[in-house]
Amino acid sequence: MANVKFLLRTKTANSKITVRFYEGKEIDFRKQTRESINSIYWNDKKGRPKNLTALNPKDKESLTELNETLDGLEIYILEQYRKRDETEIINSDWLDEIITAFYSGGRRIEKLDYLTNYLDYYETNILPFRKYKGSPIGYRTKQKQITIISKLKTFLQTLNKKVRVSDYGETMGNEFVTYLRDVENLNENTVGKYLKYSKTIIKDARKLRLKVSDDLEEIKGFTVETPTVIFTPNELQSIIDLNFLNERWEITRDWLIVGIYTGQRAGDLFGMNKGMITKDAKGREFINLTQEKVKARVKIPVHKEVKKILDKYKGNFPPLYSESLESNKTIFNLNLKAISKRAGLDRPETGRIFDEVNKKYVFGTYPLHKLVSSHLCRRTFASMHYGIIPTPIIMSVTKHKTETEFLKYIGKDSDELTAQMFDYWDKIESDKMDSLNDMKNSTV
Repeated sequence: MANVKFLLRTKTANSKITVRFYEGKEIDFRKQTRESINSIYWNDKKGRPKNLTALNPKDKESLTELNETLDGLEIYILEQYRKRDETEIINSDWLDEIITAFYSGGRRIEKLDYLTNYLDYYETNILPFRKYKGSPIGYRTKQKQITIISKLKTFLQTLNKKVRVSDYGETMGNEFVTYLRDVENLNENTVGKYLKYSKTIIKDARKLRLKVSDDLEEIKGFTVETPTVIFTPNELQSIIDLNFLNERWEITRDWLIVGIYTGQRAGDLFGMNKGMITKDAKGREFINLTQEKVKARVKIPVHKEVKKILDKYKGNFPPLYSESLESNKTIFNLNLKAISKRAGLDRPETGRIFDEVNKKYVFGTYPLHKLVSSHLCRRTFASMHYGIIPTPIIMSVTKHKTETEFLKYIGKDSDELTAQMFDYWDKIESDKMDSLNDMKNSTV
């Protein structure tokens, strides 16, 4: 049976109190507590302060409080030993940890059991070292998770109660979704992404031997297909043909051309520079870059329209609006809406616009020029070349991992694809007829 006893190692007016924890011959450890006492008031046999009725009320109260503290520490040590995990090593370090935990409000594992504490620990001690497929996750991914942690903490504050890690299951996940929609006014795809990452963050608590909810796995992230408009070749040409007095609009038009003929995301588009351009043995130019989002290396052939832009800027890409990527994207999107309106691109399209009053996106049917953004560059590139250039070649530039993913991206379903069989059959028959005619003509 485990035992706890308190003792003094010195006999002074300010003797430090030591705790001895022992069971059998194998376990016998001693560590100093944070308490002290004048040794004349100490009962060595009982291991407690003496019951001195002659003391003044203040000193008597002080000894009573000390006795209660020692009682509490004894109970805590014995309880932690009884509840110990099979993997715990019971030694002097263990005893030191238990004593520290008693004074600081609980062992580390007990503190982390509360979700807010765990989120703090995750951000500091787990997130910086997370990996994806063996490589450290990128800066942007870390920043996204930090944002989600912040949203989770704010959400927890609205509950007005202490929440344990094990409380976060399907029900609380649904409450988090409602909070993100109604309070944070986030769009559905962001809400779905935050829900998915909240599960990822909390799953890691298992590695710390913390209990998680039995239905944590029931939490599923979600996406809502957000319509992304594209330019038809004629619409693109109408913008190419525009003349501008506004220099920023002209720069936007030039970036648009580069974007549509390189098929890259805005983050990679605005990171392009002269040093990325190389030539092969035939003198053909390529843009070499590593896509920031997926860390995929891509070699993009320089289209003749892109070559015109590079020549215009003496081998460089168009100038940037700002040193900040987000500022570049914002300014580009605003200018793109303006030049699209000037080009008369007002065909009705389904999409979403941001409601400045309610601070949220609203889906509906709007003129095309109100819906354009930097992302149409990549999608227009993919859609414009689909069916003309073999799909694997297009995917070598867009870096979609599967053809299914690529077809979903450009909005092609299986019904549309199977209907294209007629076009191929017609072409086969046409080629046969042409071949027969050539044979007949050659025999005449």
